[in-house]
Amino acid sequence: MRVDDEADFHGYTRAEMFRWLNATWASRRWQGMRRVRVIHGKGVVLGSALREWCEAKGIPCQLEPGNPGSTILYPSQQVTQLPSPGVRRVPTFPRPIPRSSARQNAPAPKEDRDLFQDELDRLDGMTRGEMLKRKGGA
Repeated sequence: MRVDDEADFHGYTRAEMFRWLNATWASRRWQGMRRVRVIHGKGVVLGSALREWCEAKGIPCQLEPGNPGSTILYPSQQVTQLPSPGVRRVPTFPRPIPRSSARQNAPAPKEDRDLFQDELDRLDGMTRGEMLKRKGGA
């Protein structure tokens, strides 16, 4: 089967694959292409994640005939209207609603950079030996 482009995700995590797919889709690299082969291996994680991503973007796809480790995407056939009833959509999970006033008065969660700085401050006072001992490598 002739394809216009190919991407190989062997060795990628689900998150890395999503980042690459989203960046590629945003760059419009596949615009107008009829077929793109995405190699994900025979494992369940990447293959099912790829199909979920395609479904969310409205991109038709199917396992490549005779090769369960790759999927063919049809980007030029992207569906832009809402799916009809009975078509499975990727679920979105709303933020949980606080159940008590105690939760409403709880401090806001720290940003990643604040957590990172806290960890650096904590480790700054430790010697190399203390760090190795804590890590279990002493």
